[in-house]
Amino acid sequence: LQQAYRCYNPTIYPQCCKSCNNIATGVTGCEFGDKIDCSAITSYGCYANGENCCNTCSPYITNIPDCKYGDRSDCSGIKGGYQCYGDNGYTCCQTCTQFKSTIADCEFGDRAHNCDINVCPTYSETDRNLCCYTCNGINPASPSSRPNNPETTTSSSTASRPNNPETTTSSSTALPVWVLPVAISAGCLLLLILIIVIVCCIRMSRRSHRKPSKVYLQNNNFKEFNIKRCGMIANETTAHKRPK
Repeated sequence: LQQAYRCYNPTIYPQCCKSCNNIATGVTGCEFGDKIDCSAITSYGCYANGENCCNTCSPYITNIPDCKYGDRSDCSGIKGGYQCYGDNGYTCCQTCTQFKSTIADCEFGDRAHNCDINVCPTYSETDRNLCCYTCNGINPASPSSRPNNPETTTSSSTASRPNNPETTTSSSTALPVWVLPVAISAGCLLLLILIIVIVCCIRMSRRSHRKPSKVYLQNNNFKEFNIKRCGMIANETTAHKRPK
């Protein structure tokens, strides 16, 4: 029987009972192995298909609470406990186990990656919480033992202050990628409108300098003819009115 999961089919099992019994696992709920094709299943996929892929997923089972099949995603980028706080602690439940600590409110050790045990006495309360593992058990320095030079205090505390990866933000002010294409398109549109306006002005200027049309000349000739005719009629009328 090439597809063992077909043994779960009540119609096929009676016909292939011998073959199915030969591949029986003896595991309750997983008598004939996987119940579907699980050839592409990874440990991540077992959280959704653990029951159907009971045989394939069984090697991934762990004893970690709420982490039955190990990490829920690729956690190869986790390099320190400070990366396990937040959602990563749940997603990378197996990888983050190695960073577990027994210190209260310090589940995965330091929340910052550059804690310095030699500077712990001068850390502020906030920084001591970030370096909860490194500074555990180290009492803060008394005010009299701290440096009195404000310039020295400022520069040293700034240089040695731990960085919290959760609150560190980028200072980059780069423009969004869509700004440049939109600006170019707007510029091209304005240039096109300007060209159209110039062409229209040139055409209107040329029309105003063209020779009068035939209709215009005919109208002028007709007017001149009427004027001459009226003049002749006026002369004849005057001639008749003169005394003989």
